[in-house]
Amino acid sequence: YDIGGHGWGNGELQHYTDRKENAWVSEGRLRIRAVREAFGENKFTSARLVTRGQFDFQYGRVEVRLKLPKARGSWAAAWMLPTDGTFGKWPRSGEIDIMEHVGHDVGNVHGTVHTEQFNHMKNTQVGRVIGVAVEEWHVYAAEWSPEGISFIVDGKQYHRFPKNQGA
Repeated sequence: YDIGGHGWGNGELQHYTDRKENAWVSEGRLRIRAVREAFGENKFTSARLVTRGQFDFQYGRVEVRLKLPKARGSWAAAWMLPTDGTFGKWPRSGEIDIMEHVGHDVGNVHGTVHTEQFNHMKNTQVGRVIGVAVEEWHVYAAEWSPEGISFIVDGKQYHRFPKNQGA
């Protein structure tokens, strides 16, 4: 878990905890819940789970099966950062957003690559959006090959970030 309530670079309003009220496994599913409650300086709690140092690879495919919240203000995301910041702090060492669903834009999922050259601070980020039914489960994937990164929902590729684009 990452724990704290300092905004995490996105101005997030919740305090992330490691409490069972916010994250638990039930019937083989990881459940994450935001709770409206005073906690430190924050008015909400939730969970931010990490696999840092447990899963490193250069090429391959990562899949997550998710059912998204409809709540305004939520920001469901599955993203990957390198374990070591070989090229420096974010965004120099990169980030791959397998999926991001921002609560004010219900039903639209973003797949994005962030690099030193391409990132939202420069308004040069490179990503695509695909519409999904939030009341249904979906499989989101990022497939990284020597040629680039593909973004896939339910077996359908909707975005490709070619290797030479990030050079």
